[in-house]
Amino acid sequence: MRIDYRLATGSPAPACYQDLMCALRWAHAHAAVYALDTSRIFLIGHEAGGHLVSLVATLGNGDFEKTGGWESLPDSFAGAASISGAYELRSLPWAAGWMPAGRRWEISLDYASPVRHVSAATRPLFMIHSDDDPVVPIQQAMEMEDALNRVKAPFAYALHQGRNHMTLSDDVIDLARQFVTQMGERVGSPTRPAKKPGPKKKARATA
Repeated sequence: MRIDYRLATGSPAPACYQDLMCALRWAHAHAAVYALDTSRIFLIGHEAGGHLVSLVATLGNGDFEKTGGWESLPDSFAGAASISGAYELRSLPWAAGWMPAGRRWEISLDYASPVRHVSAATRPLFMIHSDDDPVVPIQQAMEMEDALNRVKAPFAYALHQGRNHMTLSDDVIDLARQFVTQMGERVGSPTRPAKKPGPKKKARATA
């Protein structure tokens, strides 16, 4: 029996990305209803989720069609935290699942790689990674760090040692909360240098 991979795994890319952008617009649309401060929206994602929030931080909506509603509303946010995130998809075998219909896979993977969209307009990004990650090699985070440094984009980077493929553990959540607190205090001036996100972790930060 032949199985259609795209059908077996659910909606093909970029549906997950479009859903995230729609969620941001929904938050703006319902800000008054739920007393939301839309200038302090932060995103957090792990692995593939880290890839998504990093792509939103670097690309924005890009050339993907807006779907789901509230298309005329903004999709802005204050910053994003990526845990063990993927930043360059071509070198990751499991990333081949990103296959939008009607596009060549290599072009699609390049366009969906956050490292290729880094600019001075990139939203503040916090990367958390381990040096021995077997799923998303540390080289991914190192290349992203270099790209962010080249354009002086605001970011913080917490490099851990011997933590394997890091997940949303309590200490990681604590680091992300520190980033949110620090960036939340300076909404409106995102180019101020970020403080190191934790005294006991090897971390690099720049802006």
